[in-house]
Amino acid sequence: MGLIAGYGALREPLMRLRGEGQWYRVAASYGAALTLTSLLAGLATLPVSMAHFGAFQPWFVLANLAAVPLAAVWIMPVGLLALVAMPFHAEAPFLKLMGVGIRIVQALAERVAAFPMAHQSVPAMPGWGLLLVMLGLCFLCLWKGRIALAGLLPVVIGVASIWLAPKPDIFVSADAGLMAVRRPDVLLVGPHSGLERRTLEDWKQALALPVAPLPPDCLAGLCRISIGAQTVLLRPHDLSDGAHLPTAQQCDGVSLFISASPARKGCADVPFIDRFSVWRDGAYAVFAGHSLTIVSDRSWRGNRLWVPPVGWHGMPNLPLAQSE
Repeated sequence: MGLIAGYGALREPLMRLRGEGQWYRVAASYGAALTLTSLLAGLATLPVSMAHFGAFQPWFVLANLAAVPLAAVWIMPVGLLALVAMPFHAEAPFLKLMGVGIRIVQALAERVAAFPMAHQSVPAMPGWGLLLVMLGLCFLCLWKGRIALAGLLPVVIGVASIWLAPKPDIFVSADAGLMAVRRPDVLLVGPHSGLERRTLEDWKQALALPVAPLPPDCLAGLCRISIGAQTVLLRPHDLSDGAHLPTAQQCDGVSLFISASPARKGCADVPFIDRFSVWRDGAYAVFAGHSLTIVSDRSWRGNRLWVPPVGWHGMPNLPLAQSE
């Protein structure tokens, strides 16, 4: 849709560039069309790639300028010739020639990827932001006249939602084995095993922040963390399995107690998130403000037919065989 709308708007300038068909004008118009194709397709899909992959890659036009012609006039035609030659067992030379073209594209991609600022991480885009981008693009591409430019407004708002949407200040994984505290320029992470590595990668991509360990007292046991005007008591690691309760001094002024082990009401009259909380309701996110807002996976998705029941971890609801 972006290609059709873009070429529809720029058809006359491209025709003027082509002129009467002189060879240099034809070459210039082909180069302009190639650049325009890469630019239009890249810009139309850029918000989607930012939302799904958490990255902004500004040099995509240069990469496509080299890769698209090679794929169109070399790699794909030779690949088709290899397909035709396969019944006769004569595809080897065509596949080798195709491989040469692919290696050239790979080398060009690696060279472009090494440019300064070639890969910029961006925070996660909320669903409503991506919806605004799609609606704006539809209006921009399908409408006629200058009124179509009004579609740029929801696109800009949708892209800006990356920085406008509130971000959680504390993360607790679905088994309480991984906790993280967001700071302005870093994500402080507690001790975790290799099983939590994918969860941590998702958090890093969603926030576009580097990772650093929590303070030493947090890694040793209990620690107090200030989140805005609130104070949170963290226990990311507990060898006693909750047997050692926090002291009254440690609980003083605390707004929330988060424990990787059972909390056992260690801080009286203080809300808590512990191993049993995540077993019931999944992963948690905590937003800081005038008061703490606690959101669990179950509270976000609701009690619906497609939401797994409490304690469900992928086992089918079927009777086991007698031998088991």
